[in-house]
Amino acid sequence: MICFGTPMKCFPYKKRYEVFYGCGELGHRSDVCNSPHSKCRGCGVASPSKDHGCTPRCRLCGKEHVTGDKRCKELFRTPYIGKKRQWEMKVEEAREQEERRKAEADTQRHSRTDGVQDRSRR
Repeated sequence: MICFGTPMKCFPYKKRYEVFYGCGELGHRSDVCNSPHSKCRGCGVASPSKDHGCTPRCRLCGKEHVTGDKRCKELFRTPYIGKKRQWEMKVEEAREQEERRKAEADTQRHSRTDGVQDRSRR
């Protein structure tokens, strides 16, 4: 891509898992969180004290870093719910195409027989 006469590198957008750091849950932000309790991002302990020490474990990949770390390879993985919705949409689209094909074939079949009957009557 060229911007103002200068070549620029472009990369496709990759959606990331949303991780709210207050409750440590995946898939939502702070403005839609309805959990009144905070959790440790590293280990998931409810209401950790200020001197809380733990070995962090990522809830996405299971490795020893906090959930949502920018180095995590699983942060950009398509969430299961997204994959499920994509699959359901493909199945629904295939079903609709099959119904359209059957209706079109049925219409053609009836129009052919109607034409044959009209010719025989003359």
